[in-house]
Amino acid sequence: LNWGGWVAAMATRCWLLLWLLLIPSQAALNVGAFGNDELVKRLRSSIFVETAFLEERPAEISCSSLDGPSCLHAMLSDGNVLDGPGVIPERLLHDLGVGPGDFTTAEHWTLESVLRQGQSNQAVESAPLLMGEEARQYLALGRNSTSTGLLHFASASLDQRLPLTFSEGLPKNLVATWDGRWIARDCSFAGQLARLPAPEVGDLALAQSSGAVGQQGQLSVSVELAGSLGYLRFSRPVSVRSLFVHWDVDPSAARALVAGRLGLETAWSSHLDPKQLELEKGWIDIAGDPLVQIDELVFMAAKGLQIGAIQTANAEDMEDEERTVLLLRPVNHAEDLDSEDRPEFRFTLQKLRADAAPFVASIQEVVDHNLRLRSSLPPRALGGPRGDDVPGLLSLRTAQESRELTEESLNFRLAAHHNGNLFSGIYLIDMAAHDANDMLAGFARFPTGVLPEDLRRQLAMEGPDLAETIRQHVRAGGWKRSTPTRLPHEGSEEAVKKYMTAKKQQTSFDLVSAAMIYISHNSGFN
Repeated sequence: LNWGGWVAAMATRCWLLLWLLLIPSQAALNVGAFGNDELVKRLRSSIFVETAFLEERPAEISCSSLDGPSCLHAMLSDGNVLDGPGVIPERLLHDLGVGPGDFTTAEHWTLESVLRQGQSNQAVESAPLLMGEEARQYLALGRNSTSTGLLHFASASLDQRLPLTFSEGLPKNLVATWDGRWIARDCSFAGQLARLPAPEVGDLALAQSSGAVGQQGQLSVSVELAGSLGYLRFSRPVSVRSLFVHWDVDPSAARALVAGRLGLETAWSSHLDPKQLELEKGWIDIAGDPLVQIDELVFMAAKGLQIGAIQTANAEDMEDEERTVLLLRPVNHAEDLDSEDRPEFRFTLQKLRADAAPFVASIQEVVDHNLRLRSSLPPRALGGPRGDDVPGLLSLRTAQESRELTEESLNFRLAAHHNGNLFSGIYLIDMAAHDANDMLAGFARFPTGVLPEDLRRQLAMEGPDLAETIRQHVRAGGWKRSTPTRLPHEGSEEAVKKYMTAKKQQTSFDLVSAAMIYISHNSGFN
């Protein structure tokens, strides 16, 4: 193997991919050992990593710029202290299996140019890019104003329907409303009782956010969706840090879709394939993007799905404007550093709000706190190891894994894409050329084995009104421009009315989407 050629090729590749920001790279981001300290700190304060990919390390040796190369050599050999030359210190690269001095990439002026390019990117026009001192202040304020919660069901009455509002373990200012048939169940079906996850803020290596809520104990009671469609709505936007579920259904059942929405817009979606799910995994985390806010969880074609616990974060008493950060995100999660596959990472422009502040750290904070960078995904199964594969789950993070595609997993991805389009309401476009009444009447002709009875009943109740709603929506080309996409808490009465009307229509459209998911699957089209 020509290592010199490999290094040169990889360095060139990183230059190109860094400019694009979104493509995986096997390179390091570095400046020379003689870079200006203040400049390095500023750049380090403008590049971020999720705390889920960080760990504490022992700190017994410390080096400063006056200690010379011998101290740095001891640091790299013993793995005790992180700092060193470069925007991303060599010790961090060593964590990822990249030896010191393998190669360096862009000088500081190139990184400055990349950040400026990010600032001018149209995607961040409405969400300014966080950099330098402003980023440090934003993170500090966000952490001080963020509370975490652990929604669980220990006090729910077994085999009884969950009350309309049930918020045990959430902060006092956050109310959870349940729509659909949710039944409290004993968790003994899963074998030995699982431990409730500790509130995530307790595991952070950074300054803890205030108001961690929820006690660690036994996961003894869950809630089960007894229908084909269900909702969990929050009284204010939250980020869902984890969503632990268990789904023991017939492997031939339709694939489920669980999505997070903020107002009328979809923030993320996760998909479950009962044919591939391994029940011995126990409780698995199906949360989508833990850095974005939602105010509604939608459970579609998910009859029998049981929820064990939900971890949330929400910001209080802070102007919650959306911002953008340049995020370093691992994408290849091999733990074997001696393997031929070197860990990869990518730079992405990630939008976030204040409640994500406790869960991201700048590279400068990583250095200051002497943390270790991990390339493997956080555990998806409750109590499982990092980077553990969870067949039958497709979400934002599992899609990042470098996993070999089989025919079965490829079919799952295609089906998930199809279901995602149905959930988004893209089918409504076709209604311009077809009569909505005919479509809805056609649902009644499908046998119960194809279309579940609860959906058939609800669609029949909606009837002509739903057909007219679909026609109006199609004629308008979607939601009207004057319709707020989020609940306008300080808006006019007219704006609130328009939003509530649109939200009711969206719930009706969900009935049609769920029906089409079941029909596509049970008719053999999906």
